[in-house]
Amino acid sequence: MGYVFNPFTGNLDYDTNTVYTPLVTTLHSIVSAAPTQGTIAFATDVGRFLIADGTNWKEASPLLSTRGSGEDIGVEKHSSLDGYASDYITDKDLHNVVLKYSVTEEEGSIRTNAGTFQVYLNSQWNDVVINFVLQEDSDENYALEHKPTVPATSYWYMLYSGNTPNIGIDGLPIVQQYTAGMGAHQTPLVVKGRSL
Repeated sequence: MGYVFNPFTGNLDYDTNTVYTPLVTTLHSIVSAAPTQGTIAFATDVGRFLIADGTNWKEASPLLSTRGSGEDIGVEKHSSLDGYASDYITDKDLHNVVLKYSVTEEEGSIRTNAGTFQVYLNSQWNDVVINFVLQEDSDENYALEHKPTVPATSYWYMLYSGNTPNIGIDGLPIVQQYTAGMGAHQTPLVVKGRSL
């Protein structure tokens, strides 16, 4: 008795007429063998299961983890040791991931919405402020700076003054109070109004 791969359903159908002995050997030995339909194999060198559909070997790559005899204190009593299931992922490095829009209003949900990164906290979507950095200058002083996205700029601006830390040939910031001069030399700012 054994199982036969059904190419129409993609499932294994129980076959009472055939007996299959699983292959337990290296991946190279398995893929070199004839893919007799319904044959199940385990590649000991790479920890992968394979099943033959009569033409090809189909491969699955489950992570095999050693489960101890103690209780699992994870999300579930017998949660997956692989670190993921149908409703969670844990302890994984994610690469090449694109974050899209979300309507899930649950504490800790994240999304992008019209170019704004948001997190759902305290029963509402909150914008996450980006493009800020704490810069250290040559005198070991710190200034909070940001780089506006609209209009796009290559300069960082000091948040408290609107000036760039970039200095022109006249010794003045290239941009002062978010305003750039027309020529090569910046003009000193003039405080107008009451005298101090």
